Amino acid sequence: MTDVPLPATARDRPFPPAGGPDLAVFLVLLAGLTIVRLIGLRFSAVDLYFDESQY
Repeated sequence: MTDVPLPATARDRPFPPAGGPDLAVFLVLLAGLTIVRLIGLRFSAVDLYFDESQY
């Protein structure tokens, strides 16, 4: 009989590292967008009351 290699199962493969570059890119983009929105809010001429701004 010849030895036929069996397909790798999920247990045989190492787990990818938690996070990784995709998470880092997402967090940088999210932080950048938040900073842009806060700067825009600071210099905005719109004056809304709390109950108006929630819509």
